[in-house]
Amino acid sequence: VLSLQSQLITKNGSRTINGINRIRDAEHLTFYNSYFGNSTETNIYGSEVSISPINEWRVNDSVYCVVTNKTSGVGNNTITEGNAVLSGHGSSKTFIDENIEVGDTIIIYHNLHNALEKTITTVGGFPKIVTDGENCALDCYADEGGSNNFATARHPRTAAGFSENGDYLYFITVDGRQTTSKGMSLPELADFMVGIGVHRGLNLDGGGSTTMVVRNQIANSPSDAGGERSVSNALFVVSTAPKGGLSKIRLNTEFAKVFSDSSYQ
Repeated sequence: VLSLQSQLITKNGSRTINGINRIRDAEHLTFYNSYFGNSTETNIYGSEVSISPINEWRVNDSVYCVVTNKTSGVGNNTITEGNAVLSGHGSSKTFIDENIEVGDTIIIYHNLHNALEKTITTVGGFPKIVTDGENCALDCYADEGGSNNFATARHPRTAAGFSENGDYLYFITVDGRQTTSKGMSLPELADFMVGIGVHRGLNLDGGGSTTMVVRNQIANSPSDAGGERSVSNALFVVSTAPKGGLSKIRLNTEFAKVFSDSSYQ
């Protein structure tokens, strides 16, 4: 089970960050970034500092930030993309007033328990269904708090997994709730994933939101009567290769297969 604890560290002390991208409650210190919106939407009863990261934003690692702006009794500070705002009320306001000035370097530490160090992006799912190349769907479902027939009933499914050596990432969608497909249970999905080489696999949000898009075209049959459902997030693989004809290939390999009437340099 994942849980998040965040900390603000200054040259004069530290303070717990009580919330991220949510309404600032009484006495709380709240962290805002551009995923919340263009501004903090806070009232005037607090102090806020705008901060810009020196290194990359990530969790389970210290992110050093420079304070670029400080206001008190104003509220609703602008949030620019790539930067953040710390907003304090009550005792948290006092902490900001007494311990942070423009030009200071502070540390933000987001501690995500049971996650890897220096994590840049995480994707939530439930439950883990393949571990060490074995189907663990029912056991893992119970361990993670599942309590109904969600695991054994057949539904449209969305899943992702890695090969044992980490070289391959698998995206899987399963249609369901249609005459052409009944869907899969979690054990059936796990068996399928093991069969194609998944060593660590996770079930993601399925049902009517199960959609795979390849080169801007829907590649499966979403189960909603209206077709593709509007969703708030998605998992992408994006190529950064330049467009146009191929100019060269760089090969890094310990061996090569050279067949009759062919050559290799």
